[in-house]
Amino acid sequence: MSNNKRENLKAYFKANCAPSAGHFANLIDGMLNFEEDGIVKSNDGTLSIKAVGKANNLLNFYASTGADNPAWLLQLNPGPAANVTLGFSIGNEMGQSRLFIDRKTGYIGIGTGSPKGKLDIAGVLCIGADSGAQSINFAKSGGDHHAPKITYYCGGGADTDPFKIFGAGPGGSRTINLFDHVNVNGGLTVKNLATLAGGLRVSGSATIQGNLEIGGVLRIGRYDGQNSIRFAGNDEGVIRHSYKTGGSDNALSIYGAGLAGNRELKLVGDVEVLGKLHIKGNLINEVVMVNKNTPEEIDMKDMGAGNHIRLSSRSLDFTKRYLDTELRIVYSDNLDLSSLSYKDKVLKLTIGVDEESGSPIFADIYYCSDRITGCAVNMFGYLKDIKPGQHKIYVSFYVLDSEKPTGKLVFGDKENPVTWTMEVQEVFK
Repeated sequence: MSNNKRENLKAYFKANCAPSAGHFANLIDGMLNFEEDGIVKSNDGTLSIKAVGKANNLLNFYASTGADNPAWLLQLNPGPAANVTLGFSIGNEMGQSRLFIDRKTGYIGIGTGSPKGKLDIAGVLCIGADSGAQSINFAKSGGDHHAPKITYYCGGGADTDPFKIFGAGPGGSRTINLFDHVNVNGGLTVKNLATLAGGLRVSGSATIQGNLEIGGVLRIGRYDGQNSIRFAGNDEGVIRHSYKTGGSDNALSIYGAGLAGNRELKLVGDVEVLGKLHIKGNLINEVVMVNKNTPEEIDMKDMGAGNHIRLSSRSLDFTKRYLDTELRIVYSDNLDLSSLSYKDKVLKLTIGVDEESGSPIFADIYYCSDRITGCAVNMFGYLKDIKPGQHKIYVSFYVLDSEKPTGKLVFGDKENPVTWTMEVQEVFK
């Protein structure tokens, strides 16, 4: 193309001027030629540009007149050709693609000429400004308000959890599935359900308010210092598994719920200890419990003072394993005193072991003068000096008076079934 300005070209063809062949050549060179320049305006007014050269360059953008290299290029075949597909590219002065659109798939590549998805970014993706909430939503369609998303809130304020991952579904029922191994270099908070097919490693603190299912290995903390897992019922940890490394205090400690000195830990099922087991407090063996709503009616006319009546429906079978232990017993029931025909009599309930053995018992006293339908029974105590083996725990009663009683005494409630409960534990005292 000619470097002459249009005013200079016009001057060659003014009145009384005789243009030379060179002047006509400059005029022709000042025009666009589609075959040579690749630019033409079609009949419908569309400006068309044909790519030329090995890279199929369309346009060069220069920062200033006379610059040796363009600042940006528009290309149809960016380099290197072995790493790109056919498409439209905006590249730098070296022809390296910075923004690419694949002609066949429509995929967009940033920093790459061969995008593998709808958006393929070679490098770091930054979203949002320096404040406010920014998010990436994975919506199936427009208006999908329950799509999974990743949000980041910066700028301070009331939000103390700046980075969040939300699973699919409405609030309160979202689920996140993480496959393979997951490393968390800071703190981890799970408010609902998180499922991991691989392992989880947390170097900071982990707060689990919902369910966390791990198919691999759970690793918490570093290799020095003391790390723990807490199972909290409120703001305080009530059960804690703690592991301390370093020095002579290498130990795995399991703390039961409650305050120091009054913790209780229950192990259900078979427990195998290959090393030493050191217990500083009480060891509670397997708990045996019965819950039934079977009422039992006793006719008092045949009972005299001091006569024991053993309840046929209130008993429990228990196997005692050790010699130097006691049986911790809790019994709750209901008494119906409304049909008794005498007043100011004292009814004594007792709990014993194996009726024929005459083993120690503990008792509680109820006044028959109350004559009420719903008299709650709550008994708690320890049975001592019981030999190891199979035993039957039973409930009996008698009247503390010489006068012969009449009427009927009902344990439970014949009209409205009431559950009675007996619980037995073997403990070291």
